[in-house]
Amino acid sequence: MYLLQVTQFGKKVTEFVIFIAKNVNSKPRGINAARKLKENRSKHKWAKKSWKRRHSLVSLKANPFQGSSHAKGIVVEKVFDENKNWLIVRHRGVEAKQPNSAIRKCVRVQLIKNSKKITAFVPSDGCLNFIEENDEVLVAGFGRSGHSVGDIPGVRFKVVKVAGVSLNALFLGKKGKTKVIIIVQVVFHVFELTNILYNKHFLLFNWNFYHTFSLILLFNTP
Repeated sequence: MYLLQVTQFGKKVTEFVIFIAKNVNSKPRGINAARKLKENRSKHKWAKKSWKRRHSLVSLKANPFQGSSHAKGIVVEKVFDENKNWLIVRHRGVEAKQPNSAIRKCVRVQLIKNSKKITAFVPSDGCLNFIEENDEVLVAGFGRSGHSVGDIPGVRFKVVKVAGVSLNALFLGKKGKTKVIIIVQVVFHVFELTNILYNKHFLLFNWNFYHTFSLILLFNTP
């Protein structure tokens, strides 16, 4: 009698578990159930952190790149070591976290698109020597979806190009850093222009705003 009651109770428990599994924890099934599945999916995908971060406008505003993979910027500074030795002046970047002991070479970059300042890591040994202040660099993410990498705290970006040349190519010696040769462009006021014409110089100029002239070509006449 006792064994019969136990088996009957076990059957009821099993039936109850099957009922719960079918009716409570299961998704709607059938030919006409697609609308409910679609609604549930549209709600529940916001619970996924990576999807929410990709599609929310708040994350785009907080991201210095504003959704793009790369961004151009101007090097604002290379921070020097605070404890300057009179023999050696060492470029200081970001100090590595424990248990490592090193100074990671980084630069401060001001992005052209929104004027935000970021700290970017300079990869490869000695590549900091290729970068000078006011250089235009191309900055990319560090590869961890907006998180810092390894023992470098607070650094989420890295330098990819300097003055249009790949930093890796500079490191391997395949290319040299291009230096822009600026052709002298002089802006004259009206009274300066008349003085130059009086001295028998030939000018090819174009009109600019506020009564100024931009010199394109200048050569002496006998």
